[in-house]
Amino acid sequence: MVNAIRQRLIYIVAFGLTIVVFPQLGMAAQLFTDDVAVSTDGEWRTQFQHLLEPDGDSIARPGTVNRAATRLRLAPTVWLNEFVAIESQFDANARWGDGTGPFDLNAQTSPLSLSVGRAALHWQTPIGKVTVGRTGWHWGLGLFDHDGRTDLDRYGVPQNTGAQDMLRVRTAPLGVDSPLYLTVYLRQWFLGDGSGTEYVDNGWSYATAIEGGPENFDYGLLVRFDRHAGPATNLLWSDAYSSWRFWKATAALEAGFRWGRSGGQYLLDTSGSNVARRDAEWLASAGVFKFTFDRTQAGRVIFETSGFEAGLVSGDDLADVFTQSKWGMLTLNSDYKVGLLLLPELWPARRAALAAAAVARGGERERLGSGEDISKQLHETFDARSGQGGLGNVFYVYPGFGLRTDDDLRFRLNFLYARTMVPLPTLFLLDHRGTVLTFDDEYRREREIGFEVDVHLSYPLWGGVSGVLETGFAFPGKVFVNAFGNNAPVAFTLQPRLTVAF
Repeated sequence: MVNAIRQRLIYIVAFGLTIVVFPQLGMAAQLFTDDVAVSTDGEWRTQFQHLLEPDGDSIARPGTVNRAATRLRLAPTVWLNEFVAIESQFDANARWGDGTGPFDLNAQTSPLSLSVGRAALHWQTPIGKVTVGRTGWHWGLGLFDHDGRTDLDRYGVPQNTGAQDMLRVRTAPLGVDSPLYLTVYLRQWFLGDGSGTEYVDNGWSYATAIEGGPENFDYGLLVRFDRHAGPATNLLWSDAYSSWRFWKATAALEAGFRWGRSGGQYLLDTSGSNVARRDAEWLASAGVFKFTFDRTQAGRVIFETSGFEAGLVSGDDLADVFTQSKWGMLTLNSDYKVGLLLLPELWPARRAALAAAAVARGGERERLGSGEDISKQLHETFDARSGQGGLGNVFYVYPGFGLRTDDDLRFRLNFLYARTMVPLPTLFLLDHRGTVLTFDDEYRREREIGFEVDVHLSYPLWGGVSGVLETGFAFPGKVFVNAFGNNAPVAFTLQPRLTVAF
């Protein structure tokens, strides 16, 4: 296997740095002894990303961001016998980046990092399959629970492994004619994979899920309870999905809601002069509908990625995050991607800019009259409310046309239009993250996030080497207009990737 890896590395160097890719795990190499089988999958991905971002300032040029990343992933699995397997995954990541834009939140150079993405024991027992350890967990379309996988018919690169530390039991009840599975799990990490926020610590999730369905129909219902110790937060999730396969198409729907209470959040009073810990309540919901053609064929071309997607995620005004005790905002899992630029990159950064402005203003000593800067406490409140920081406060439609040839050349053209569920106030200086925004300033409030056009092209080059080239043009809407009335210009991204699977 070493020679095979060395040969592929030579191919990559000869090819140059970058062209494109999604992971396609090839046939695993297996080594058998009397009772033990060892299988090793792997992937080496190199990615480059160029962003031209909206600035909101007609004098200064739009900001630019250039990022590069490489990842080596090894995923050995050991079968001790036909009932017991040990799953593992090890990642080595290196990232480089620079940027000058207002949304350049993650472009700083980071050193080499090593992580354990999977480390779990799977045991097939008479009552069902028992899993203990760090393993992937994907539910429905992946709105709230996503294991980080990315298929060629969807855009984006997983931000993380999507792994969860859990004890999971999956069993099929006896005496049921149609397929039916019952899953019960105990999971660490509040709100799923909490790798991106300091608020996530000492959290646990408890859930029960039922999945099943007769031929050409699938359904599932999950009830989950989250408990976070500091401050005391209790959340109840209910999530359901269903999919129907008919003719050569599939229609799928997932919807869920979150209800709960959090004690001791730092909230400002109506005068904005005092801050105190008060209870806060959630009631929020989200839903996504997808319709796709599976294998509609015309000659040598298959229209398998053509379709339509629409989503709705509830939200409320982030400008009131420190004054209101009833919250209606919900965020999806950060690995659930829609488009390339507008929603994954610009919209979260726009919300982060508003949050930074609110925290900076709410924490001013003069306004509170307390003689103490409480920005840290207010950040805790914001983190508690926004959760993982994924897609939220948005309505979008996402039609696309895609095709695949018999030699696996894939092409897709997508269009995206998005609006907020709750209007956002205009930032005073978008290119300085709106640090002078005040609670009592009435700026124009807008809802249009914008429009985007994406193109996806992928092709298996040779052996286990694949390439993907993606580009997107985003036309930012009025939520990106600053208080001076300057419109944000067109944003652009180019994302070539190259992957070697072995």
